[in-house]
This record gives sequence, C-alpha cells and structure tokens, in this order.
Amino acid sequence: MHQLWKIAAAYIAALPVFVLVVLLLPDDAPRLWEFAGLFLFGAVFGGLVVWSRRGDAHN
Repeated sequence: MHQLWKIAAAYIAALPVFVLVVLLLPDDAPRLWEFAGLFLFGAVFGGLVVWSRRGDAHN
C-alpha cells in the first residue's frame, strides 16, 4: 500500500515540472498540454484506485 502512495506523491511532485516545460516551450504547447492532460488523468485515476483500496482494507 505504501508503494501506491509513493507513486501518487511522485505524480504530484512532478506536476510543477510539467508546468515549467509548458511555459518554457510555447511552440510545443498543444502537444505538451495533451501530455499533461494524460498525466493528470493518470494521477487522478491512480488516486481513486488507492482511495478505493484503502476503503476496502478498512472494511
């Protein structure tokens, strides 16, 4: 269970890096925004999986 939390924390910690990349490379912005969107979707989906598993463990 701790491994999943570490992965989720890594996603959140890497988020500012993606924001900086998008700001520094405006020419590639559309593709980077698409990648950032997939990244955010993965982070949210992973967070929901961790949360649902945590709930099952308490039941």
